[in-house]
Amino acid sequence: MSVRVPAGQRTAAVWVPDWPVLVAMSAQEIGLEEPAVTHRGRRVQVVSAFARRFGVRKNMPLRAAQELCPHLHVLDADEGLAAREFEFVAQAVQEVVPEIEILRPGLLLCAARGPAKYYGSERAVLEAITEMLAERAGCEARVGVSNGILAAILAARAMRVVPEDQTHDFLGPRPLSDLLYAVTEGPQRTELENFMSLQTRLGIATFADLAALPHAHVLTRFGEIGGWAHKLATGSDLRRRSADRQQPDVSVSLALDPPVAR
Repeated sequence: MSVRVPAGQRTAAVWVPDWPVLVAMSAQEIGLEEPAVTHRGRRVQVVSAFARRFGVRKNMPLRAAQELCPHLHVLDADEGLAAREFEFVAQAVQEVVPEIEILRPGLLLCAARGPAKYYGSERAVLEAITEMLAERAGCEARVGVSNGILAAILAARAMRVVPEDQTHDFLGPRPLSDLLYAVTEGPQRTELENFMSLQTRLGIATFADLAALPHAHVLTRFGEIGGWAHKLATGSDLRRRSADRQQPDVSVSLALDPPVAR
């Protein structure tokens, strides 16, 4: 069955892999050549690149991870610190693209069409962002462009520019589990995992399978989480356009003493 993909906004995603554990390692003055993870309870949360070489993986029990890598550094995740430090990355990206949207520490989005006209191409925008981050923030990032939020995130992970008419071909064969890359909140993740489990039992395994269903039917049968997932699977952009965003008509300032970090 052929499915027409809506023409979503051209979106660039900037992803810094393993950001929470990188920030925690920096705070503890642990070098990148040492294996480290952050944890959630008794399970691994984020894994450093060096730790992955020993077979340590996300959601693995901590005890199993330490058996694989006895000299593993187990660090507490500091969400506040990760958010504050990521603002330096965001500021560097804003040197190239003025308007950005932070989804979570380590991942942000920005419009690609306008900057591409200025720099000459979407590929040139990606190169400019990558160079700026290396120069100003001292970090390596993966950047990608596609139609819509999820497709852009997946393009960044693959470091690709997906042509505007190939969004469906890019998303179609991917497993529904890739929807988790667009989740920013814990409760939503649990709800999405339940939705995907049900889809698997119904024989819907890929984005193409989900996109082939009428949106109204998915929304009616599975509620808001189903409608949200269906829009992402078809390459739609769920963000409000900048022209539609409500601007505050009142601003208030307060001088804090001592000053706060953020």
